[in-house]
Amino acid sequence: MNVTGTFQYQNLTLVLTAIAVLRQQHVGLSDKSVKDGLLAVHLPGRFTRLSETPLVYADVAHNPDGMTGLVNSIRAIDSKPDVTWILGVLADKAVASMLTSLLPTARAIYTVTPDNPQRALPAQQLAADIAALYPTVSVRVMPDMPTAWQTVHQAKINGPIVVSGSFYVVRELVEMGVALDD
Repeated sequence: MNVTGTFQYQNLTLVLTAIAVLRQQHVGLSDKSVKDGLLAVHLPGRFTRLSETPLVYADVAHNPDGMTGLVNSIRAIDSKPDVTWILGVLADKAVASMLTSLLPTARAIYTVTPDNPQRALPAQQLAADIAALYPTVSVRVMPDMPTAWQTVHQAKINGPIVVSGSFYVVRELVEMGVALDD
């Protein structure tokens, strides 16, 4: 499979279980077709490494399970991560639960407002939520994704950088010309 992240093991197990059930139902799935299908899987925006130096990942985690999977994948690379996050979330998501997962890994968080006027949680409110849950983390409100991206890269940060919280935030990276191909 052309995917990364520890959560993909669970996904692979589910796929292989479904294949086994289909085969029990006499659905013709050859080993070659299963292998070819798994090799063709590509999920840009799911724990996608954007660069090695600095180490930058993008992930569309937008709910507690997705964020937990992302954090576990980061911890698989570094048991004591010191992550700089660029984070934007939608107001109708379980924001507190997502933050509870990621905050212990955070060195700093740059908040952005996702490009969805009806559903976006404003960057200022996200920063306030973070400060209420984890007052010791450095939080900076950014006016937009390009400013956050430029600010983080100009800071010459040691440690991983992760862009996450919403499909909209990762889409903005693509619109800025950042390639999501591993």
